[in-house]
Amino acid sequence: FFQAEDGIRVVERSRGLGDVYKRQVVLGLSLFLVFKEIRRGYRAVALSEDRFRTLVEGMSEVFYVRDKVRGFSYMSPGAEGKLGVPRKELEETIVSLSPFNGEATVEVGEKVLAVREKRREDAFYGLVRDITTECQLTRNLERERSFLDSMVSSLRAGVMVVDGERRVLWMNTYLKEIYELGDEVEGIPCYTLFAHRKSPCPSCYLDPLLAGRKAQEEMIAKYYVPLLGGERHFFVRTRKVKMEDKERIVVLCQDITEMKHMEEQMYFMDKLSSLGKLAASVAHELSTPLFVTSTNLETVLRKERLTPSARRLLELSAEELRRSVLLLRKLRWVYRPVSMEKEWVNIDQVLRDVAAILRTYVRERKVGLNLEITPVEPFPGYKGPLMQVLLNLVTNAVEASPHGGEVTIRAEEEGGELVLTVRDRGVGIPKEMLDQIFKPFVTTKGGKGAGLGLHLTYKMVEGMGGTIEVESQEGEGSVFRVRLPVERGGEGERKDPDN
Repeated sequence: FFQAEDGIRVVERSRGLGDVYKRQVVLGLSLFLVFKEIRRGYRAVALSEDRFRTLVEGMSEVFYVRDKVRGFSYMSPGAEGKLGVPRKELEETIVSLSPFNGEATVEVGEKVLAVREKRREDAFYGLVRDITTECQLTRNLERERSFLDSMVSSLRAGVMVVDGERRVLWMNTYLKEIYELGDEVEGIPCYTLFAHRKSPCPSCYLDPLLAGRKAQEEMIAKYYVPLLGGERHFFVRTRKVKMEDKERIVVLCQDITEMKHMEEQMYFMDKLSSLGKLAASVAHELSTPLFVTSTNLETVLRKERLTPSARRLLELSAEELRRSVLLLRKLRWVYRPVSMEKEWVNIDQVLRDVAAILRTYVRERKVGLNLEITPVEPFPGYKGPLMQVLLNLVTNAVEASPHGGEVTIRAEEEGGELVLTVRDRGVGIPKEMLDQIFKPFVTTKGGKGAGLGLHLTYKMVEGMGGTIEVESQEGEGSVFRVRLPVERGGEGERKDPDN
């Protein structure tokens, strides 16, 4: 019975046969049909197996089947070429991971493999994939991300990202530090973090951006930052960006308080310069009549026919006139270039001349004046400005000293520099004024000083190519130290008539 039609015909022709033969015919036909279905099943299985092999061989992953008894019963052809790992080493690695039912990552030599395995009854079915390139890309991305995070975190400017509900999504380290915030800031509204409010701040600069209107993306705002000393000026930039298909707002705020102060100082100095030019012009116009008046008073004072009271009044008037002339002269010195002509300088003689000029003033103040002079060879320098610097510094030291006090002037040469030191044991300078003491109109004498003497001194020392520094402590006195370059040899020495 090889065909169904023949079998059916046989059945029909066997109607005249006995029951035994009929049963035999039916049984034979049934066996034929069963074998036919089995054969069809084998063909279907073979077709499925061919399709499965084609699918598995075309995959980039390696498929395997294993059990505890026979080991690996199947592994995709070309596993070594796909993974770059010898099959034996691969099998040992997979077995070393057992027992596991899930996913695992393992390094085999220079390769990184991802193994995914499932258990079905007594067998294990798994896929192995080479993820070396992905891991390398991930490490590169992590390195780039870490680098960018460190750069943004180290910026001396605040950076943060907020969402449409004003919740903080990210914030750099600088902003956390100046507001003394912890690490847990994500998800907290910005108005709660910075202003400790339960609702958005009025006139918030984020309102136009959140409302979709054209916003001012750059602005200058004031914020109170206790850690930075109170109210500070910040330059704020805002940008709306797309992140993960959602709109976010990036906020950058930079502290420009010092820049604002510098701008204010420049504006003040510009006004001061204009005022100074006017003052210098007025001083020039007033100096001549004041000098004539002072000379006339001196002439009158030489006469003997004056009553004591009249003489005293005239002496007070002459003293005030001298002070006025000196103040006007200082104004002219401040806003007029100082004449800087080199001549031969004997520092020993310069100090003695200064002491002689101030002898009467020092005696009236009942202050001692000591000169400490180490041998210094004459050198070409600026004698006039040098004497004026010493006169200003010693006069200030005498005024700051109490009765019975002492002022010391010391001159020495150190490492190619002339070092002049003026020391007093007076009231000292307040610590907060030390950084401003050489600025114009800054004085420690209250209403008695114009605040021009030290500024003029600073300008003269600077013009001579030197430096001036001060050390002071309230109640213990001050030390002013001037350093000037000393040139040896050259033109100045050849022109010295006494050399």
